[in-house]
Amino acid sequence: GQVGKYDPKDGSNEIDITVRAAEASREDLTQLLQMPVKYVNGQAIAFNRVVDREQSQAPARIIRSDRQRVLTLGSGTSSGFAAGDVTDAIEAAINQQVQFPTGYGFRFVGTSEMQRESFAQLGQSIMLGIILIYMLLVALYQSWLQPLAIMFSLPVTLVGAFGGLWLTGNTLNLISLLGIVLLTGVVTKNAILIVDFTNQLREEGYARKDALARAGRLRLRAVLMTTLTLVFALMPLLLGAGAGSENRAPLAAVVIGGSISSTLLTLILVPVVYNFFDWSGGLFSRIVGAAFGSEPQADMPPEEKAPEPKSTPPQPAPQPGSAISLNPPA
Repeated sequence: GQVGKYDPKDGSNEIDITVRAAEASREDLTQLLQMPVKYVNGQAIAFNRVVDREQSQAPARIIRSDRQRVLTLGSGTSSGFAAGDVTDAIEAAINQQVQFPTGYGFRFVGTSEMQRESFAQLGQSIMLGIILIYMLLVALYQSWLQPLAIMFSLPVTLVGAFGGLWLTGNTLNLISLLGIVLLTGVVTKNAILIVDFTNQLREEGYARKDALARAGRLRLRAVLMTTLTLVFALMPLLLGAGAGSENRAPLAAVVIGGSISSTLLTLILVPVVYNFFDWSGGLFSRIVGAAFGSEPQADMPPEEKAPEPKSTPPQPAPQPGSAISLNPPA
């Protein structure tokens, strides 16, 4: 330790005087304990008389995070195993087999932590995208029920999305989640084509079921063209074998699988849901009208509205000396 300072008397800076035991003494714990630390009445007091010696294990280096001591353990993944699956397996094993003392715990950092945060953020983005799509459709159709029929195309999309991942041997990762975000805005177009054309036909006087059947038949070509265009455009991305193709293939697998399943199932599911919502909406309107003593004809389906009586134009009063013909010749 430092025991004093030396002043060279030549105006230069003072020099610290440090005393250190010999190297042999520093390496021998017994000699260190015999070193005198103080003299009392000429008698040396050894170091071992003022300290207690105890041998234990201690870390060679202490690392702190958030003002707490931490010990970091790292591991990698073998080929064929997803990092997320390995993280979940490790977490389950720790919870089942390790009992931490009070004040101790564990958490994942590094790639595992970033991956979980990214999954949570993308999940929120998917939910926000669905809400925004529904709000836009409500504003465009001026209805709360018809956009719900369109939104029913999203659940059947997930069937094809996960099926595409399974068939191509890809896993659910950040790239494939981005593909699901993309699908939420793409697959609703088929349902919009059918619902919008159905509304046009009903305005022309078609019954609800006839309009749905005609819309599905006439819009089938447009639906297939848009779907096949998207599928064939992403096929090189799915089948590519260049550098980094394994990172891009999950997105293509999700979009292709989701588009195909949405096209096949939307043509069946959306008309059924549209028919149910339109029927239930008309039933609700009639119940409300009966409860308040008036029939809300504007909210009823076209085929269920009562026909309005045709008004007869007023006939001129007969004049003397003139004849009136009710059915004049053409």
